[in-house]
Amino acid sequence: MILIAGNNIRHVVSSARRSGYRVCSCDSYQDSDLLLYSDRAESIEKFDALVKEFDAIVLGCGFEGADVPEDRVLGTPPGKIKRLLDKKKQWKILDKYGFIQPELVDNLEENEWGVVKPRYGSGGTENRLVKGHADYDKKREILQRYVDGTPCSVCVISTGEGSVAIAVNRQLLGVEWAGQNRPFTYCGNITPFPSRDVEKIAEDVVESLDLIGCNGVDFVIGDRPYVIEVNPRFQGSLDSIELSTDVNLFRLHVDACRGKLPEKPSPKRYAGRIILFSRTDIRTPVDLTGNPFLADIPPVNRRIGAGSPILSVLATGQSEIDVTGKLKRISEWVYGLFEGKPNI
Repeated sequence: MILIAGNNIRHVVSSARRSGYRVCSCDSYQDSDLLLYSDRAESIEKFDALVKEFDAIVLGCGFEGADVPEDRVLGTPPGKIKRLLDKKKQWKILDKYGFIQPELVDNLEENEWGVVKPRYGSGGTENRLVKGHADYDKKREILQRYVDGTPCSVCVISTGEGSVAIAVNRQLLGVEWAGQNRPFTYCGNITPFPSRDVEKIAEDVVESLDLIGCNGVDFVIGDRPYVIEVNPRFQGSLDSIELSTDVNLFRLHVDACRGKLPEKPSPKRYAGRIILFSRTDIRTPVDLTGNPFLADIPPVNRRIGAGSPILSVLATGQSEIDVTGKLKRISEWVYGLFEGKPNI
């Protein structure tokens, strides 16, 4: 049995289960479908005790640099990852290798735009757009010049000696119809995104950093591709990638940890995932477990505060427009259900 731990790991656990592994999950949410896919499920508070029980461990979001025996980790050793979790240190490492990134600055000119980010954390929720002189905590935050463009991400499988870009995904950030008004907050992905320009860059990034297994590289494509961030773990795009390509990312991850690289898959359809955020204080009204269009499903009667994630919606189609339309329609149904205004 494999221990998979992280703040939210339903997507990783479901992929592992589909590839034939028995899983003990350890996360913060204990969603209904996570319990469905897990052979054993424990709360994140039990992580330290669980580490002693398992010889194979996969570390998800929030636990990439956990202090665990490195010979038990399927993926990049946590000691190597820790240097990347600080965005300021990560920027300097990528800059040393010559990768193009939005410039890291101490301040801005009067009419310049910039983005302030916390040095630690993921999801973009605390990122904020600023203009001119920026008031920010220079010990806990960084400031970069703003680059206007299209956000996307690349999923890369690597053995540490070679790598393959599996898919390029359009990132959905600050989606208002998904209840999110913060412009940089991660809300999901649509796969594929038609930009091969970033694939080779992403492979070079992952190889330069000596990463192993499944990793993600975020970009903004403006006048040219800019590397935004490296995520040395499974990414939130896993659902849309698997639905688009019919590959199993967990299997590819384990194979890569054993030194085997996959062939690059071709997308067979478009697929998307959108995270819905609550617009008011609500509770889960009914048991939605097993609905094929929903994931990260909260148990019945769970309280969900305004601004918090409710669940994820999944869809496939023949184009990005087709997928987006389906995601919107299902999302309207979900909001009607949770807010007591059925719109079937």
